[in-house]
Amino acid sequence: MNIPPPPAEYLTWLQPYPEAVRELCLAAREFAISRAPDATEIVADAVSAVSLGLTYTSTHVKGFLYIAATADHVNFGFNYGASFDDPEKRLLGSGNQSRHMKLWSKADLDDPYFQAMFKQAHDRAFRPQPPLERRVLFMRYENAKKRRPR
Repeated sequence: MNIPPPPAEYLTWLQPYPEAVRELCLAAREFAISRAPDATEIVADAVSAVSLGLTYTSTHVKGFLYIAATADHVNFGFNYGASFDDPEKRLLGSGNQSRHMKLWSKADLDDPYFQAMFKQAHDRAFRPQPPLERRVLFMRYENAKKRRPR
C-alpha cells in the first residue's frame, strides 16, 4: 500500500521538535494511515502541540485518533478511549472521553496491546453514509501564543 507523503506543513510544524520525536510522529502516522487509508487527516498547529488526527468525517469533532508531538515522546490518543476495553489500565487520561498512550520509540507501535487499542478506535469510528472522500485538512492557530517548541 502506498502511504501518501506527509503534508509539507506538518513537516514544517514538526521542525522545532527533536529528531527522535519527529521520526516517531511520522512512524505513528504511517502506522495509522496504513490501517485507515480512507480516513481524512486533520493536521493542527495547535497551542500546546503539533498534532495529526484521523476522521471519516470533515471535522475533528468526530475524529477517532490523534498523534501529538511533545518535547520527548508522542501521545497517540483515542478520542473515545474512555469507553474502551482496557483490562491492563494502560490508557492514560482522566477526562470523560479521550485517552492516550505514550510512545517512546517505534517499537511501541508493535505492541499488541497498543494495536488492540487502535483496532477498538478504528472499529468504533463514526463513518457517514455515503462515505466521504479522503482529504487533508488544516487547523492553524497562527495568532495563539504557543506553549510548545517553536
